[in-house]
Amino acid sequence: DTWINLTSAPASGFGAAIYSQDGGAGIFTPVAVYLSTGMHVILYASSNNSSWDVHGGTDVCDATSALSTGSWHHFALVRSGNNWMVFIDGTQCGTTQVASGALFDS
Repeated sequence: DTWINLTSAPASGFGAAIYSQDGGAGIFTPVAVYLSTGMHVILYASSNNSSWDVHGGTDVCDATSALSTGSWHHFALVRSGNNWMVFIDGTQCGTTQVASGALFDS
């Protein structure tokens, strides 16, 4: 989990990284979470460090109404077994995502 405070909505593409480890070119980190231009949360997850095989960059929730600029928001990505959920300020955003596979352990 983390706290985020957006100064503006993302301008293009995957404009704001909420969480990501930079593994360098061609390296797939265990988990990456981005906020796209439409204020949508995008989730990636890898078990093998060479592809997004656990979760492949799916739009998991529309955070337009949950996130406002200039305010602090609590963001949590929760995994319970094969169920992945995003919570913003304690409320689940979007639907539970189902994806199986162990995450890459670097």
